[in-house]
Amino acid sequence: VLIYSGQLDVIVAAPLTERFLPTVNWSGVDEYKKAERFHWKVQPSDTEVAGYVRQRFQYCYQFIN
Repeated sequence: VLIYSGQLDVIVAAPLTERFLPTVNWSGVDEYKKAERFHWKVQPSDTEVAGYVRQRFQYCYQFIN
């Protein structure tokens, strides 16, 4: 499952999505809450961060700048 939010999304703001996801009732939610959030780039050599990712098992949230 991939869920993503855009930084400039005014309809469903990324912080609201980030607060909602840990409340979803599924078997891996506790592990997801402990998962580290890390940045990602389009190309490894890029200096600009494209967004952030938190993933556990097959559940992934991406925050896109």
